[in-house]
Amino acid sequence: KLWPVANYDETMICPDISGVYNNIAEYLRKSDRGEPEDNLWYRLTGIKGKDYHDKKIKIHPIIENQIVVDILVGETVIRSKILAQKAGDFDCNGGRIWLRKRIYSAIEGTGGYRNEAKIGIERANDGSLIGEDHLTGIGALLWVIPVLGTQSTWFRWMPDAKYPTR
Repeated sequence: KLWPVANYDETMICPDISGVYNNIAEYLRKSDRGEPEDNLWYRLTGIKGKDYHDKKIKIHPIIENQIVVDILVGETVIRSKILAQKAGDFDCNGGRIWLRKRIYSAIEGTGGYRNEAKIGIERANDGSLIGEDHLTGIGALLWVIPVLGTQSTWFRWMPDAKYPTR
């Protein structure tokens, strides 16, 4: 299954990802399983909520380096979050909006690890949003064996047919 190409415009400082989208992600690989943490609301805001899984997400155009994200039930906004570039919630680079890095770490009796995840989101030429969750990790087994790895998981959020995107 192939997805459409990104609608990249290198003259834009931040790409326009505004629109109304399904909150539930599609996956490039059929083996990837959808979790509530993979929904668009969580990816944008970091706020978990299984009650939001089947809702629509409205992303407003960037104004004054801020993105307003709403959860919709019909036309009613039930929750909003403002993402501010100055606060480090997102940055723009390479035609994508890059969300705040997430860092996970743990230390156990036999070793430890540190993972860093970053998510880039861009609009495809069919109006959908494509997201890449890029994870880099480093660890130690038995405190002496180094382990390094990276992986990317790709998501797509389809636009709601009632709200056409550009």
